[in-house]
Amino acid sequence: DWKAQRKGFDAKTCDKKAADLKAGLEKLILERESLISQDTGLSEQQRQLLSTEGTVMKDVKDCAALEFSKLRGRAGKLRAARHTTNVTQFVQLTTGGYIGSLLNLLAANNRKPKLAGPAGIGFVTSGSFIVLTPWASKLATIIAGKNVGAKEKKLLGPLNADAPKNFDVDRKLLADRLSNASGDDQVVRGILNHSSIYELQDEVLDKQAALGKREADKAKKDFKERCLASAIIGGVKMNWGIQLVNAGFNWSSSKTRPVPKATLKMGALTFKPNAVRTPTTKGQQFNHRVAVAATSYIPGNAAIILDGLQSRVRGEMATSSQKKAGIAPGQVLKQRMATLDKMDSMLSIK
Repeated sequence: DWKAQRKGFDAKTCDKKAADLKAGLEKLILERESLISQDTGLSEQQRQLLSTEGTVMKDVKDCAALEFSKLRGRAGKLRAARHTTNVTQFVQLTTGGYIGSLLNLLAANNRKPKLAGPAGIGFVTSGSFIVLTPWASKLATIIAGKNVGAKEKKLLGPLNADAPKNFDVDRKLLADRLSNASGDDQVVRGILNHSSIYELQDEVLDKQAALGKREADKAKKDFKERCLASAIIGGVKMNWGIQLVNAGFNWSSSKTRPVPKATLKMGALTFKPNAVRTPTTKGQQFNHRVAVAATSYIPGNAAIILDGLQSRVRGEMATSSQKKAGIAPGQVLKQRMATLDKMDSMLSIK
């Protein structure tokens, strides 16, 4: 955010630029309409063509405002998701890594088994926040999207959600009227040149819409996977904490169990048990519960490793396939900039 602000790409600066550009375009369109209405030398055909092109220009302006609003909302959602994830991860690490692990260490080092109880609470809290992280991020993106949308509506005015459809309809109407236009004057040649620019603009909008759809589909898929992975990892960690709570807080209520003295006789032979598998003393019961807690978290560590590996591998594979197809976000942005440069060079009546 700091680097973006230094380059003038922060949200506040971009909002101001967008509002100024929209107001400037609207002013220029009104001036154009005024000049057309005052020009008595135009033929009826020229006025009709210029009026139709003016409608197309308004559609381009509306499409640009709508696209900016969507991209601005997307940026706000990503920022909200990042901040929310940072907060939940901070809680995960402090409650599990600090409270849980530290109290566990103190319990072992100072021979105070009761400290395992508060340590377990730390791990339960940490596991709970692991499970809640994707849901909290999703809720944050929804709220941020609504807030940014309301702000952009206030800043840019009412947005036309049908602008892309209207652009297609009006652009085709302009093309039809140009094909039926008679004569070869400067107005017709200029609008013909502009129509090529409108075709390129439509190509830019289509590519951006396709990119947005791919990102939205990926976000939905990632959310489902994050919910599943977080439930497994966080659930196992909560189980670990619950076992420690049981071991620590039940230390004082643990009762010594009598050692069974049963013997087994087979004819003249008598067998006595050499070991008792059931914990008999408070210390044995505590150690048994802690061992169960530690063992239960082994699948959680395995899940963390596997989830990290599959996420990394699948991400690299997806990036590689997108680059081969020429639809990676960076490639789409470069293509867009190249198209805009081409459109800029064509903005002159020949």
